[in-house]
Amino acid sequence: MNLKAIRTRVANLMLYAIIYAEEYITEYLDGVLLSFQRELVKHKNVQINQIIARTLTYLGRFCDYEALTKLVYPTIKV
Repeated sequence: MNLKAIRTRVANLMLYAIIYAEEYITEYLDGVLLSFQRELVKHKNVQINQIIARTLTYLGRFCDYEALTKLVYPTIKV
């Protein structure tokens, strides 16, 4: 199995884990966002980026707004 297929499976695993965890995902939010930043987002794979976008949509629905913004805002560069 090549690295691209493994990364796609990992992205899907993160998506399904977040859907399954729902409201409990807030306690693991820092690790989830760090893994996206460190491994997945830096690769220019359209399929993986679509999965990440869908996953972040679910994160926005399930996570507390204040918890999410405290972790995301400091990483945004203007």
